[in-house]
Amino acid sequence: IDGAGQVYLAEQALDLDQLAQALAEVGPDRRLLLRVDEATAFRHFVAVVDLLKARGLEDISIVTRREAG
Repeated sequence: IDGAGQVYLAEQALDLDQLAQALAEVGPDRRLLLRVDEATAFRHFVAVVDLLKARGLEDISIVTRREAG
């Protein structure tokens, strides 16, 4: 999730509906890495985490990073 709240999967920008579709193929035992820019509004972070948990994906590692620039 970048500082503007844009979500990416494998470097492809997605909205939350597209992310939900992509996650439909991920098994619940899959470990996920969630990279979040430090400037990301908390509401964007929560929306993604809620989506992951709704899909039964709870093995999540969270990494905070700064945007280049």
